Amino acid sequence: MFGLGKKVDVFLCPAVQGQITMNGEPVAGVEIIRELSYDNIKLDRTRSSASGHFSFDEVTTRSRTPNKAFIEARTHQILVADYQGQRYLLWHYVTGSIKEEPVISDKLQHLKCDLSSEEIYQHIPIPENPNLTYNIVGICRWE
Repeated sequence: MFGLGKKVDVFLCPAVQGQITMNGEPVAGVEIIRELSYDNIKLDRTRSSASGHFSFDEVTTRSRTPNKAFIEARTHQILVADYQGQRYLLWHYVTGSIKEEPVISDKLQHLKCDLSSEEIYQHIPIPENPNLTYNIVGICRWE
């Protein structure tokens, strides 16, 4: 009962580093929108550089939600590219964790997002429990 009203740190998203290409060629000036949600929605935007690169800083927040009974809160990470009037889903990931997930952080440091790629679901085994997977959808791949 003592922790019910206390705020705790919630890890929303690691730093993001990526590159936007079209058929393997870098694309400059693409608007990339990051939407993060937990208690509230946080939006930020950037544009790809001349070499197609983009980045976002790590985001954490303070919340009372993890200490509330019977709440199954989820963090949503969504990256979308807006290019020539078309939207591309780069990355969509949902987690129940309020802590950094090293596998996800590593993937988000090495995004290769070719706008001509097919959107796919990727299921990455969780090292601590290989019977479970991280489930990511989007056009981005990683090294």
